[in-house]
Amino acid sequence: MLDRRVRLERLGDGATACDCTDALLLLDRTPSTPELDVLATKMQGFLCFTWNTLRHYCETGKTLPGQLDVESLVG
Repeated sequence: MLDRRVRLERLGDGATACDCTDALLLLDRTPSTPELDVLATKMQGFLCFTWNTLRHYCETGKTLPGQLDVESLVG
């Protein structure tokens, strides 16, 4: 199970601070090294997607169509 938490905070100078944390809970067994390598690759790809989406939002103030709803994360 993957738990991803993203927090955006508006700063006084017009910038945005971002904190992103991933936690992975493996429920049934310890994966093999090849399985962990595949998992790491997939998580890196998803993290890259998340950061690009967040960067776009921070630079433009708009979400990408059909993508992560970052407006609900802004505190």
